[in-house]
Amino acid sequence: MSLVLLVSACLLRLPALPQSANGSAAPVCQIMRRTPVWTSIVAQVTVQFAMVTPMSGVPLVMTDRIPGMHPADFRISGCIVVHVLAMFVPGFFVGDIIALLGELRVMGMGLLLQASCMIVCLTGSTIFQFYVGLCLLGVGWNLAFVSGTLLLVKSHTAPERTTVTSLNETLRFAANGVAVLLSSSLQWETLMYICVVSLLPAGVVILLRRRGARAA
Repeated sequence: MSLVLLVSACLLRLPALPQSANGSAAPVCQIMRRTPVWTSIVAQVTVQFAMVTPMSGVPLVMTDRIPGMHPADFRISGCIVVHVLAMFVPGFFVGDIIALLGELRVMGMGLLLQASCMIVCLTGSTIFQFYVGLCLLGVGWNLAFVSGTLLLVKSHTAPERTTVTSLNETLRFAANGVAVLLSSSLQWETLMYICVVSLLPAGVVILLRRRGARAA
């Protein structure tokens, strides 16, 4: 798969940047001091962390808490498949929802769905709850992630895009690594509470951006 990606990247031909995109970008420290930039990155990182943590821990928890469940049980893989479908199927129409309601409202909806996943998973450990929780988590991630991506695109100028995007992706994948480590080290209930708390910064982002929009 890595070789396929490498060949695809070599064959990719990107169009030339428009003249407005050419120019010098501000230093990264100066860029990160801007409220739209750092709030957008915080939103991306927290939304990603709140998705990866439960997803990584579910196979271990289902094996441990459901009687007769073994690691290769098809019900575990089925739960992950449902989650992955919930992550990406909404992508076919989430753009229309954002165009109708705006990025901030749709991101708020995504955060509420992600928080709903944690509530469902805290109420019990049945197969039904795992399936419903992971489905809510996937849909919530899609809404919040796509909205957060659009907020990020609008937070900087074209010459600064490489810097901001690279920093965002580095922090986002670092959050992935932390989430995987935590999911294999802590109790399930503790993980759910951590995920709920981790969504608070993204909620603050929404409030900041809405306040800024109203002030403008």
